Amino acid sequence: LDATTEGICLSDLDGQVRYVNTAMEQLWNALGLPTRGSVWSRLLELAASTTEPQSVVEAIQTLQRHPLERETAEFALDSGRSFLAYSVPVLADHDLQTGRLFVFRETTSDREVERLKDEFLASVSHELRTPLTSIVRYAAALNAGDFGQLAPEQSEFVSVIERNANRL
Repeated sequence: LDATTEGICLSDLDGQVRYVNTAMEQLWNALGLPTRGSVWSRLLELAASTTEPQSVVEAIQTLQRHPLERETAEFALDSGRSFLAYSVPVLADHDLQTGRLFVFRETTSDREVERLKDEFLASVSHELRTPLTSIVRYAAALNAGDFGQLAPEQSEFVSVIERNANRL
């Protein structure tokens, strides 16, 4: 479990930490979270530094009230880092809960790649739209005979240009 990049924490029924992998320890240290106390107190402290602390607190409280619930949540910190968190009950004999597993995966770089992709597509779209608009308008004007009558073959070529420019 120490080989994975996801932070993993296992708690008992009372929320006392029973196992933490290296990635989770490093995450807690980087975020300035306490190394002692229940997983619930650590998560509540973490919630205070998120962009939407009330919704994170509500998710934590829901898990505490409904121990058999599974929860997946995305959250962002004020620092700009973002995470995907997953929590499930640990069951023995299919119905007796013995603890809870928490898994945190940092998604900051994924979000940045997504933002850059969107920015790139918006830029390319804008840069193509301007010349394509001109091509479509000039092709339509040529086909309409605004610059003189075209021969049938010329008209066919201009129609192909106009059709493909509109498609683009």
